[in-house]
Amino acid sequence: MADFDNPTLQRGQELKVLRQNSLFWLLAGAVCLVAGQSLLKVLAGISTGALILPFFLYLGIACGVWLGLPAHLPQRSFGLANGITLLRAVLTCLLAGLVVQTPPELLGWLPLAGALTILLLDGLDGWVARKTAQASAFGARFDMEMDSLLVLLLCATVLLMDKAGPWVLLAGGLRYIFLAGTGLLPWMKGTLPESFRRKALYVISTCGVILALAPVVTGPLSHVISVVAVAGLVISFMIDISWLYRNTRKERKSS
Repeated sequence: MADFDNPTLQRGQELKVLRQNSLFWLLAGAVCLVAGQSLLKVLAGISTGALILPFFLYLGIACGVWLGLPAHLPQRSFGLANGITLLRAVLTCLLAGLVVQTPPELLGWLPLAGALTILLLDGLDGWVARKTAQASAFGARFDMEMDSLLVLLLCATVLLMDKAGPWVLLAGGLRYIFLAGTGLLPWMKGTLPESFRRKALYVISTCGVILALAPVVTGPLSHVISVVAVAGLVISFMIDISWLYRNTRKERKSS
């Protein structure tokens, strides 16, 4: 059989091309990270040392992207949609460095502005993927993980600003609790159907946490808003877990 008829070899060649293209995007993301840090240094007066956390966070994301690229095949380019998601990752890393480095009382409106920018980009990458016919399992997973990281960061920021209790971290940790559950309970590994409810509750809850970041929103109002946001995400996850359990039982009975 000729080499070009070998599916394994062809897949390996396609993955090589994809990784070469993706490396350009990942390096561009690193450049944006450094440029963003320089801008924050001017705007917020944070030190160069604040780049340490964003750098290692971005490095972890880049490694995850690299390992997950096979799921993007047969696409042979990283794509603009994933590039937008990568920009969200860069902004999330910069926001994390800003929050950790700056005293809570000096953060002002920057966390809220940064979070809103990331949330707006979140609505753009999926649209671009569909319009350019570059949707993939990799892109969907990449988008989901960046959503989870943003929520966790926002919840931690709300806690650091003393606008909610430690319980707010539950909203940020739900995705990671769910992933841990898939390792313990095989039935949780099922594929969930598309759900407008899931997307709507994510957006509403995320907007609630972002609203709590506003300097003009203080306790007890910030606590009430955070409770509603956390409750929305918890309810959404519980509905999904219940569906997975019932669907697995139904499949077992029918088999």
